[in-house]
Amino acid sequence: MLKILSLLFTFFIFFGCFNNKKDIKSDTIVVSTFPIYDILENITKNSIEIQPLIPFSKDIHSYEPTPKDMVILKKSKLVIVNGAGLEPWLKKFDIKQNIFDLSRYVILLDLDENHDKEDEDHHHDSKYDPHFWLDIENQIKVSKEIAKKLYKIFPEKKDFFQKNLEIYIAKLKELDMEYKKTLSNCKVRKIVVNHNAFSYLGKKYNFDIYSISGISSNSNASAKSVKDVINLLKSEDINIIFYENFSNKSVVDQISKDTHTKAMSLDTLSNITNKQAQQSLGYIDIMKQNLKKLKEAMQCD
Repeated sequence: MLKILSLLFTFFIFFGCFNNKKDIKSDTIVVSTFPIYDILENITKNSIEIQPLIPFSKDIHSYEPTPKDMVILKKSKLVIVNGAGLEPWLKKFDIKQNIFDLSRYVILLDLDENHDKEDEDHHHDSKYDPHFWLDIENQIKVSKEIAKKLYKIFPEKKDFFQKNLEIYIAKLKELDMEYKKTLSNCKVRKIVVNHNAFSYLGKKYNFDIYSISGISSNSNASAKSVKDVINLLKSEDINIIFYENFSNKSVVDQISKDTHTKAMSLDTLSNITNKQAQQSLGYIDIMKQNLKKLKEAMQCD
């Protein structure tokens, strides 16, 4: 009897919460990552409803959809996703006609063939690196593709969207020039990170990335990768080791202590923290913060 009462209680709690959840408008656009959200915010300027599927402060790599999310995905006008294996949970939904996959519009990088695959977790299922937005040119490309989609859905707002797009792209191009100028003359052309998410950034601005763990922020570091990183830090003039906001930094802290290096955060931007949201920080703001940290780590003039 107690088991039955417990099950009934759980059912009514779930059912009540589910039905009290706010419904979404029929023209709502749902996005899976923060860079996509930032593009829409800049183009639409609050003229349409944008729904981040994954709440701020949550790691996208460990996200699993809730019943509420299932309803949001099915009822939305459009679901814009990063693609390239970053959203493996999409396979659970029969909404292919409603999905706009941005990875089709950029050149994707293959994952490092030398990476120890046994250290990867199940939250990434592609042979490509999905973090393409860290190349500012890619952010510009997908901004244009999103704008084209918006013009079709909201033709009456096309001129307004187009003007905002041009302003946003001009700011992105300015950011790209700032990166090129700042990182052109650096003493060190290597960085060490806990999470292998910065390949696009390194390729774009000509520096090497050495990571402790794999493509997912919650993948485990192997003993070999930890040893290799420690040897690198001891043998070369590298005095900073990076971690990201949503990762477990215990390994980084231990390596930092053992090698007398400084541990510092470097943002992948796949999602933002509640603090960053409260500060109304956008893609450009956070990329500028990253650049300042890279300048220090790479000892740039």
